[in-house]
Amino acid sequence: MRLLFVGCLWLMMSCTSPQKILLGTWQVADIDFNENLVADPSKKPEVVNQLKEKMRVTFTKEGKYVVKLPESTEVGTWQYDKKTKSIVTRNEHSGAKTTIQTISAEKIQLDVNDENGTNMKLTLVPVK
Repeated sequence: MRLLFVGCLWLMMSCTSPQKILLGTWQVADIDFNENLVADPSKKPEVVNQLKEKMRVTFTKEGKYVVKLPESTEVGTWQYDKKTKSIVTRNEHSGAKTTIQTISAEKIQLDVNDENGTNMKLTLVPVK
């Protein structure tokens, strides 16, 4: 009986789609980005620490996303592309294609490449 329960639990967890896992609010556990994103490259470690402390990313089931940064908020739409295993986002300024490297309920690893040439590697964990 216990084996049957464990098997059913595993089956339910393995059937969770990336779209469902993404839903909710995530915080930055790790981030790396090209240095042209900061005016003074020597300040990059400070910026990384601020993003880890204050950046939050929320995906809603209605296809909206909100990124709260230390000094601003970005709002847009998102869609999961099953074929390429990526998230396509669009806001009033630009769009991005974000490749999902790893996804689970505990951690998401992303490669972000937007239309403005921003390249970023993000590791997100659920907000506690």
